[in-house]
Amino acid sequence: MREWTEVEDLLQYNRLESTPYQALDKLFEFNELDSDADFVDFGCGSGRVAFYVHNRFNIPVTGIELNMETYYELKNNMASYLKASPKVNFLENIATYKKIEQYNMSDEKYNYDLNSRNFDKRKNIIKKENQASIRFVQEYAEKYQIQKNQNVFYFFNPFTVKIFAQVIRNIEQSLFDNPRTAEIILYYPMYDYQEFMEKKTIFQREGSINLNMLEDEFEKFIIYRYDPISE
Repeated sequence: MREWTEVEDLLQYNRLESTPYQALDKLFEFNELDSDADFVDFGCGSGRVAFYVHNRFNIPVTGIELNMETYYELKNNMASYLKASPKVNFLENIATYKKIEQYNMSDEKYNYDLNSRNFDKRKNIIKKENQASIRFVQEYAEKYQIQKNQNVFYFFNPFTVKIFAQVIRNIEQSLFDNPRTAEIILYYPMYDYQEFMEKKTIFQREGSINLNMLEDEFEKFIIYRYDPISE
């Protein structure tokens, strides 16, 4: 956890606190992301959710973080993550094996054996070709320009509902300019966030995922969805 130190910041931004891994496991057990998902984490902190989503689904991920100290830590985490060169469940990814088979396996650089070092070399080639983008932006959330393909937006109470409302309006404008289906995922959603989403936005509540990790009514995810076809 990290608290803001300036009084002005304390009034607008909530402390850094990471989403538990077991909560993320539960969320994506019931809310699998499609291959065309493009994920944005507002108030991404040290990058836990961003790295988790990128590693699990191999989809484009963007993290928005304002706190400069946290952002420096995030850059170090990013370097470690990329050095590890992760690939989504590589040993279990049948689609990846099928792609490997499309190569001319007589070519020496593509020869591999699952029990040999050559497989590691082949694996790295596939990773570089297939790995989705991941990036982080040090910026005020309300000033971040939503990209036309971004369609899944994650919030763990990073700031006041006033700022949250501004961010949602930016998302809505992007959806009007480039119509597409989109999701808002709220973790530990406070009442003012819920009220705003359900009374003042184009999004419809799709459902909730209760975690039952603590005796806490807010320990859950709520998912909101916008589908231009149904409008």
